[in-house]
Amino acid sequence: MASTNSLNMIERKIKELQARAEEIRRNEQQGMEQLRAVIDKYRLGPGHLKLVMGGMSTHRGARPRTKSKVAPKYRHPDNAAIVWSGRGRKPSWVVAALKSGRTIDEFLIRGTPEETSDQISAVR
Repeated sequence: MASTNSLNMIERKIKELQARAEEIRRNEQQGMEQLRAVIDKYRLGPGHLKLVMGGMSTHRGARPRTKSKVAPKYRHPDNAAIVWSGRGRKPSWVVAALKSGRTIDEFLIRGTPEETSDQISAVR
């Protein structure tokens, strides 16, 4: 008899939870309909919605990662338009020059912060 009472109690609780879930679905549906009406009325697009949401991505609080530009540190000896920041893989012209016996310091752009700090530490 005790198991019948607990089964009845569980079934009653299931019905209550299902009724609450249905109410939440109805409220959610009404909210979506209101949102669609506002979007249509004011002709809003994805850009507007993203702006309203603070430019957030789908992950809350995530900010888009941006890479900052790095000043060039080395210049090609024959073509001043070709430069390298000193980060990442060495360009082919640097590799070729190093293989031919030249040093990386020969390509330094004069007045870079690295060069200035080297000169200051040499004076000390």
